[in-house]
Parts: sequence; structure tokens; C-alpha cells
Amino acid sequence: MNNGGCGSASWPSVPVYNAQVEAYWSGGNWIYGESCLTSGLQNNVTYNFTLQANTNSWVAYWTPTQSPPAIYTLTQNPGFNPNNGGVLFGTTNDNPSGGDFSLHFTSVGTGWF
Repeated sequence: MNNGGCGSASWPSVPVYNAQVEAYWSGGNWIYGESCLTSGLQNNVTYNFTLQANTNSWVAYWTPTQSPPAIYTLTQNPGFNPNNGGVLFGTTNDNPSGGDFSLHFTSVGTGWF
């Protein structure tokens, strides 16, 4: 289930090699195309992202130059379970050049807000 992710027919003005919010739960998921960056991610470039997710089912991320809208995931997600909640970072091989993506983390901090 989804409203179309980055590069889909629903969001054709943004490239598929991008970043977006996706909610997972037992039995389903939802991709939020409105959370795509306006420009695609490039190979061999370092990106700085800030991410916030809270127990009220809001997820937001931004870069130094872009701020996609905050996403309220409970609209599609049947219910937040704090015992199973978390944040997942993933990559796919949808880069048009065929290269792999890798994730590296520095200056990671956690907390409650």
C-alpha cells in the first residue's frame, strides 16, 4: 500500500534515487511520496540528514538545503506499538548508474522530544 514513492507515477517530478519516509507494521507498509527530496541523491557525495520520529507517530527529516513535510504515519498505520517501534535506514539499488549505495553514520545522537 502506498500513495506512490519517489519516481512513481504519483510523484514523477522527483527521481527514484532519493530519500523518503516509509512506515512498516505487521501486515503492511505505506510509502509517503510527499516526503521525497526534490533532487536525487548522487553517488560519492556526503549528505547530512537530521531525523526525528516520536511516539505520537510523527516522522520528519531534513537536510541543510531541503525540508520535506513532517509525516503523520498513524493515518495509514493501524496503530503504533511502542514495544515494536523503531527507525530503519535502508538502501535500494535503484541508482540509474547501477552502482551500490552504502550508509555511513557519524555524530549520531538520540533522545526524546
